Amino acid sequence: MSTARTADFGVGLASVNHVGITVADLDRSIAFYRALTGREPAGPVELPDTPEMARCIGVEDAALRAATLRLRNINIDLVEYRRPASGQRLAVNAPTAVHLCFEVDDFDGVYERLSAAGIDFAGEPPPVGPEHGVPKTAYFTDPDGVHLELILPVGPLVRTGEG
Repeated sequence: MSTARTADFGVGLASVNHVGITVADLDRSIAFYRALTGREPAGPVELPDTPEMARCIGVEDAALRAATLRLRNINIDLVEYRRPASGQRLAVNAPTAVHLCFEVDDFDGVYERLSAAGIDFAGEPPPVGPEHGVPKTAYFTDPDGVHLELILPVGPLVRTGEG
C-alpha cells in the first residue's frame, strides 16, 4: 500500500502502455481475448524464473507465463502465475478491483453479436444513451471473472487525443 503524499508528484505521467490481467489458464484466456478483439497475441513467453523477477513483482518464488494483445490504443498483458497459485477473486465493487472497458462505435451490433456468441452480460444496457447525454454501457466477465465493459462514450468519456 502506498503511503505517498497526494500532492503533485512532479512526474506528469500521461500515457498508458498496457493493462495486466492475471489469469488462471493463459491458453484459455488467449483464445477468449483473441475471439473478443480479433488480434493475435505476441507470445506466450516464459518470464525469467529468477529471485530478481520475484522481488521485482513482489511475489516470492514467482514463475510466470505471459502474452500481449496489441490494440490500437493500449496493450493487454495476460499473465499466468505458474506458481504460487492464488484462488482469490474480487467482486466488481471491491477496493482494488479493476475493470477493462472496450470502446465501440456500434454498441447495439457488438452487444448483439457477443450475446449470440454466449457472453452473459451482468444486466441489460440502460434504456438511454448518447442521445440523452449518457454513455451506453454493458458489463460482462472473461473466463476468470475479470470485469469487462463495452461503452459508447459521450461527454467527458470521449477521448480527445490531448495529454
